[in-house]
Amino acid sequence: MIGKEAVLSTLGPMAADREALEIFMKTVMSAEPWVQDPSLTLKPWVPYEFNRPLKIAVQWWDGVVHPHPPMTRALKMVAEACKKAGMKVVDWNCENLEHERAWGILASLYWPDAGDEVLGRINDAGEPVLPLTNFIIDEQPTVKRLTMHELWEVSVKRKPPRSTTY
Repeated sequence: MIGKEAVLSTLGPMAADREALEIFMKTVMSAEPWVQDPSLTLKPWVPYEFNRPLKIAVQWWDGVVHPHPPMTRALKMVAEACKKAGMKVVDWNCENLEHERAWGILASLYWPDAGDEVLGRINDAGEPVLPLTNFIIDEQPTVKRLTMHELWEVSVKRKPPRSTTY
């Protein structure tokens, strides 16, 4: 039911090579996670055969946050290494994806209780609230206590408008 879920997690492995990703996928699929989670679709893992060079898109800016110079330098180094390895590297202009709008929606979905549970656990442990935790919960205008109906409305907003093309 659209709008009746908040933020679903996914496995997003990082690996040094394709073989490691293959092992990861085989391991996950052999566990048959769809038996435990009915929202998953049963689909056998079929290895992808690469018959042309990989195409790598580099996002230099998301339309909201400019990366710090060391990050830009690292992106340039990785892009050059990918080119030298025979990959096609393209610049990705993703400003039309509305990252600022997306962040507002996502922040409210991460903390629909206005961060009460997390902050309560931190306080119960006698730990200080660190600056990034304070930023992510207290300094985001969309983070507030939501009713169930408000949570459903925000969840529906995750879906991009039909007129948007990427």
